[in-house]
Amino acid sequence: MTDANFLRLPELLKLYPEIEYIELSTDMPTAEKAAEICGMDLSSIAKTLIIKTDKEFIALILLGPDRINEKEVKAVANCKKFRFASSEEVLNMTSYPAGGTPPIGLGSLIAKVFVDRKVLEKTWVIAGGGDRPKLIKISPKLICELSQAKVVDIASGAK
Repeated sequence: MTDANFLRLPELLKLYPEIEYIELSTDMPTAEKAAEICGMDLSSIAKTLIIKTDKEFIALILLGPDRINEKEVKAVANCKKFRFASSEEVLNMTSYPAGGTPPIGLGSLIAKVFVDRKVLEKTWVIAGGGDRPKLIKISPKLICELSQAKVVDIASGAK
């Protein structure tokens, strides 16, 4: 079996035809914008946030309306502090732009991937597709499998 952590999104799309690739003509740098353009509820969107802890870069995957619970993130990441990665850091660490970062195929520089438990309540989600005008439709279970993510409670809930 191929180690999906080291495969990039184009290879994963070829290996897993159940992942639907969606290319639009408009940039979608936020979950809110993606939901608006796709005519979907924000809770159908999964966003991939890259954070820098005091030790490493980590990916957090949450539903569109949710925000991170800082205390829970520190606990699961086993860190004292963290910050959101800059756009330049996201690009350098994943080779994907911030606002288009997929939840899979992030590469070896992302140390861990955590998926909020609420994401798994969905049959499928729309997520970043490697660039801002691109999206993927994917099963949350497949996200966990391909990214070797740990399912945790890291969302503080909708705004």
